[in-house]
Amino acid sequence: MNFGYPLFLFGALFVQSFHMLEHIAQVVEKFALQWTKPYGLLGTALDIEPVHFAYNAAYLGLIVVTWLLFRNKITKYNSAITGLFVFAIGSESWHFIEHSIKLEQHFVQGCVSCPGILGVYFDPVMLHFVYNIVVFAPYVAVFFLLNRNMLPEKVSETKL
Repeated sequence: MNFGYPLFLFGALFVQSFHMLEHIAQVVEKFALQWTKPYGLLGTALDIEPVHFAYNAAYLGLIVVTWLLFRNKITKYNSAITGLFVFAIGSESWHFIEHSIKLEQHFVQGCVSCPGILGVYFDPVMLHFVYNIVVFAPYVAVFFLLNRNMLPEKVSETKL
């Protein structure tokens, strides 16, 4: 039995769950607490573009590796899982491109919280909160579909 894809599945889910907590903290800091510089749970030390770039590269890599390990498995949810993987990979690829631009802006312009592509038009804290929901939700659905598929169809009751 190949345990590769469950390992990567859990890894990506763990990485992005923590990332979501960071973005939730930033939204609370900015809009509820009215902080002018919302840095999230880890503070200013890790709220720099190279860290965000690396984090998004790691998540995209984990999604792709999970998909490559899973794609030959036969489950009754294959079409749904495939669609969710394609959506997650596509949206995280866009998110990665956004952070690539933000990284370039960081090195060229010296900005700390660079706008990226769409951050010029939308609030960057809300924009990246939405980005992370969009890339997290389909992966959570994949996680539950794959785990549901690993459960037996019927659980027989033991008669005493």
